Amino acid sequence: MTEEDSLSLQQDIDTISWWSALNSLSINPNKCKVLSLSRKRDPVVPSCILNGHELVNVNDITLLGVESIVSQPDLFVCGIHYRSILKTPLYAEVGILFTSSVLNLAELVALRPDLSRLTKIVYFHENQLVYPVRKQKDRDFQYGYNQIITCLTADIVLFNSKYNMESFLSSIGTFLKLMPDFRPKGLAEKIRPKSKVLYFPIEFPIMNDPIADVMEGLTLAEQASSLHGSQELFEKSKDRAIKSGVTGEQTVYSCSSVLSQLSSPLKIVWAHRWEHDKNPDLFFRTLYKLLDSGEDFRISVLGEHYSEIPDIFTEAYESLKDNIVHWGYQQSKEDYYQVLIEGDVAVSTAKHEFYGVAM
Repeated sequence: MTEEDSLSLQQDIDTISWWSALNSLSINPNKCKVLSLSRKRDPVVPSCILNGHELVNVNDITLLGVESIVSQPDLFVCGIHYRSILKTPLYAEVGILFTSSVLNLAELVALRPDLSRLTKIVYFHENQLVYPVRKQKDRDFQYGYNQIITCLTADIVLFNSKYNMESFLSSIGTFLKLMPDFRPKGLAEKIRPKSKVLYFPIEFPIMNDPIADVMEGLTLAEQASSLHGSQELFEKSKDRAIKSGVTGEQTVYSCSSVLSQLSSPLKIVWAHRWEHDKNPDLFFRTLYKLLDSGEDFRISVLGEHYSEIPDIFTEAYESLKDNIVHWGYQQSKEDYYQVLIEGDVAVSTAKHEFYGVAM
């Protein structure tokens, strides 16, 4: 870790502290530690400050999480795993249990009755009732059922988007019809009062976007005319630049550069996991039609991929290689943000879009 890395880490900690204070979520510095991982004999140990307190550096730490969840059967033993690693008895100051929707909360509380006194919060970044599967027979009923009883056990149920929340609550009745006999009723009505939306916290850095600067304050009609590089927009852009303190040749160059970008080919961004549920086939088949119709466009296909990559990506790379600007995972947040800024349109073709971080 370099000094620059240490500074960047401190800035991230400051951002977390600011966001927490803004949302009335206090962080106890005494419970926060710094763990440095390095293969160097004399690694640089960062000095981190949180809310005016210097954090203690440690060599090991206990993670209260499920380790190496790599296969479906592992998900069914989360409760047993947590039962064994959570301290007994709990510290008296512990008052909240925060977990993701992957954990069967009812099972954990049954195994550890002492947890029942805590305020139990569950967070949904997706839900298994409507999660896309290739074939209906591939849907595991137990996953969805676990999430329903987890909600019944929890005190607060948080969703990363309103769409995620509504799709889950409105699907409970239909989902339970998969049961052969006893089908409980009114569960959605019991869960809804304690359900809320808490959007995933994202703070984008301030980055240069000259097109947005020019567009700001223009009417929709003026923005539309900008796509054709109108002289009228050029004059408005020049006036705005002069008022900002830019004069002479710089003004003409700046405005001409912006108009050049506005009249360039449409830049399309697709930023998702390279997996079937994101429906890349629909995306690329649509681009093929645009290409056949003679449209001029550029594409940036971002996102992570794993061991199994849908065949359509290899095919599309060859068919659209003259239109590709970016292809694959971006190695830094700054690079990722810059691609988003340069794009004109962000597309989702997901079979079920939860509107989480990417969109």
